[in-house]
Amino acid sequence: MRLKNVLSLTTLAVLFAAAVPADATHGWSSYHWPRSCTTCPAVITVYDSTLTTNTGWPTHLNRSVFGDSANPNTTDRRGWNDSGVLTLSITAGGNSSTTRSACSPVTGALRVCNYTYGTSTGWLGLAQINTVSGSTSHIAWGTAKMNDSYFASGYPSTEKRHVMCQEVGHDFGLGHTSENGSSQNTCMDYYSNTGTSDWTSTGPNQHDFDQLKTQSHWSGAPVRPPTVPLVSRAPSDFDRDLGDLNDESQWGEAVEFDSEGRGVVYERILGIDKDGDEHAIMTHVYWADPLVPVDGPREGPRDGQLKVQLP
Repeated sequence: MRLKNVLSLTTLAVLFAAAVPADATHGWSSYHWPRSCTTCPAVITVYDSTLTTNTGWPTHLNRSVFGDSANPNTTDRRGWNDSGVLTLSITAGGNSSTTRSACSPVTGALRVCNYTYGTSTGWLGLAQINTVSGSTSHIAWGTAKMNDSYFASGYPSTEKRHVMCQEVGHDFGLGHTSENGSSQNTCMDYYSNTGTSDWTSTGPNQHDFDQLKTQSHWSGAPVRPPTVPLVSRAPSDFDRDLGDLNDESQWGEAVEFDSEGRGVVYERILGIDKDGDEHAIMTHVYWADPLVPVDGPREGPRDGQLKVQLP
């Protein structure tokens, strides 16, 4: 069974010009969360719909957002809230099996879930963002799912932290810093943690923060006031009948492929609203080494895996 790390997104597609830090090169297009002014952070609530099953997911989520001062790898002690363009808070989002299985999005917020989504899905983690393209490139909501069907065994706690951090990072519009198994001391790389004492690449770094600043067009582009709900800009049926977004059949058409010819980015266009903005679902898939056993420890980096991502 191939494992897939999936980053799903409902899209927005007009890019704004902005000064780009020399080392900030791993954005997911220019997707970013709206904010009230050009130098104000995006204020985002993270709904925690995780449960401690085989893994302390609530703790991994908290440390990914707010950092971990006890992390022995000092370069990984920061969390996403340490970015100057994000102001994050975590609130209980319900952790019943029904809630975690659906992991329904919340407009203007991020929901994070874990559940036994099944090995038949083929994915290890799933990150989704809903965006609208046209006059802005804003993310309307985000979700991140951790598939306990795979995480039940064979993954050290440090790898789980890496995956959680990366999936949440994708929901902020970030891509990968590398896909060759090397470490850039960020959870957005493909490094594979070898054991519980290996805390490499388990948190965001300055490179990630620079990229977020670039994508948010800091002090450069107009922003949509947060008092105008993004959902009001599109027919309500854009958010209905999307099907099971955990299922590959709902991802649409493959538009990018990896070196082995496998689809890694899918696009499903939902339609154009009255303002001319396009609504779509973009799905970014990362494939794992098919030889990695589901019930045993991994050996070396997984091919194409978004290692802790993808989600």
